[in-house]
Amino acid sequence: CERPLAWLRAQRTRKLLVYVHGGLNSEAEALARARQLAPHALAQGIYPLFLAWRTGPLETVGDLLEEALARATGSLGEPPGVPLPATGRDWLVQLSERTDRLLETLLRPPGLALWGQMKLNAERASRHADGGVRALVAHWRALHDRLDGGLELHLAGHSAGAIVIGAMLGVLREAGLRVRTLRLLAPACTTRVALEHYAPAG
Repeated sequence: CERPLAWLRAQRTRKLLVYVHGGLNSEAEALARARQLAPHALAQGIYPLFLAWRTGPLETVGDLLEEALARATGSLGEPPGVPLPATGRDWLVQLSERTDRLLETLLRPPGLALWGQMKLNAERASRHADGGVRALVAHWRALHDRLDGGLELHLAGHSAGAIVIGAMLGVLREAGLRVRTLRLLAPACTTRVALEHYAPAG
């Protein structure tokens, strides 16, 4: 909250751009994109904030294995961030014949398991009580109040970022925050997602 607050107070306009990248992007790729795009936004008097979620293939497969381990141990309901046993966290090092067979099952047909896990992660960020989007929105509400209601919130999402933003809209509505503009670049969401999340926000 503090850095954008100081920067926005020095501007004639108080625009905050939230950019959410799409699927199959590693954390490193997301950060590289932020470094490329941020200077252009700042030059236009817009404070950019990048929501980087780990959707790279290896990261997503890791999430799938953690989900499977959570089901097996009965810890699926635990909030994100609860430490998993080393066998779940260090899966890449400890792959065995058993986990190889698990991967074959999870990834059949090709891509469906990866895509399903990405969508689940995207929605959980808003729906889970400890989700990252919920924490962000609380900070944006505080920023809005400290700018005397003058914060302009602009959202942009690429590909599966449309699912993150769709789920986010309800949280923004609960917080009493209005979205000034919304741009979706090649949105990768179904008609059901659009009707469930975007239609009510219109």
